[in-house]
Amino acid sequence: SMARPLLTATAILGSLSLIPLATQAMAAVDTDTYREFDQFLDVFNRIKADYVDKVDDQKLIKGAIQGMLQSLDPHSSYVDALDYDGMSPEMLCQKDYDEKVDIYSFGILLWELWAQKEPYEGRFTSLRELAEGVVLQGIRPNINDAGKVLQELFTKCWGTYPRNRTSFKLIIEEQWIERCVSEQFLNNDSLAEKFWNENCAEYTFDNEDGGIKFDMFWSKLLAFIGLDEREISDFKTIAARALFTEGTRMKDKVIIETFAKVLKFFGPLRSERREFGLEFVEGIEDVVSGAWFFGDLDTTATEGKLKGKSPGTFLVRYSSTAGCFTISRKAEDRNVKQYRVNVKVGEGGKEFVCPVTGKNFKKLSGLIGTCAKNMGLKMVCPDGPYVNLFSSGSAYQIRTTYDGVDF
Repeated sequence: SMARPLLTATAILGSLSLIPLATQAMAAVDTDTYREFDQFLDVFNRIKADYVDKVDDQKLIKGAIQGMLQSLDPHSSYVDALDYDGMSPEMLCQKDYDEKVDIYSFGILLWELWAQKEPYEGRFTSLRELAEGVVLQGIRPNINDAGKVLQELFTKCWGTYPRNRTSFKLIIEEQWIERCVSEQFLNNDSLAEKFWNENCAEYTFDNEDGGIKFDMFWSKLLAFIGLDEREISDFKTIAARALFTEGTRMKDKVIIETFAKVLKFFGPLRSERREFGLEFVEGIEDVVSGAWFFGDLDTTATEGKLKGKSPGTFLVRYSSTAGCFTISRKAEDRNVKQYRVNVKVGEGGKEFVCPVTGKNFKKLSGLIGTCAKNMGLKMVCPDGPYVNLFSSGSAYQIRTTYDGVDF
């Protein structure tokens, strides 16, 4: 629908004259008006001095101008150059326009959400400068740090001529927003991004909380990495469900944030050889089935878990370094000792590096069992969040003490 006609540049600049700034203009104002200005300044200073939050001078002045205009006509408003940041070239030139102006403005709004700042960062100080920059020079907000998909969407929204811009219909049909989201979360794993876009993108904003049902997700993922669902044990599925549905477990859904988080520590996805797919699934099972695994804990929470525990009590958590794990142990001096386990990804698959001996292991459980004595690990911290996933009568006898014997 056509928007209400904009104030012209002349009207905008003219509205500034409502505030007498020059001595000559002030001399022409009668005594009653002086009193009104005095009252305005009094209120202005009281607000600045006594308002609960710090107030910006420009915001107060602009609000006062806005109030003056709307007291005369509720449909009038004051607009300065910054308010025009999201306006298309044809609107800045006061030409005829259609719904494509909304596409241009959408692109600017999307950029603001992505960049978390003003589009031109004070580059233009007047409406004329803005119009010349956008219309004549083709200046647009900086997108150099955006992903390739997001850059392409910005470009499609910001064409100088309306005919060169995309449409909301195409943005929806071609899942541009979903693809931008997956690029943002999965930009370090091209195969994972491909999987999500081809199999799960339509569920990114499926309902109020988004997400794809785990069973459907798991079937699609196993097929994508070359595995037959029938050969995957229930224990592997239980472990995967625990991680991929974390935060949405009551609804048993996988959202892209959680998918990205799991891949951050257990990925990347690899499909060139079947054994890499097995390595990914078995790696999740190996870690989650360990009573020592506590998942996403920061240093403060870790210290809380180990508070009052005996020296040698330990747990394993995600490291603040992507792809790595941290072993936290209660030391003899009652402080918490931290060991970061680095992970190497090579042609032969993933390997966990012991932080003390430097020896490589195919599984994290193997590293802990073999290097327990070297790191002073004696007893697993109780009440891990995943210990109840596997029944005590299953093939898993979760080990809670270590004596340094290789196994």
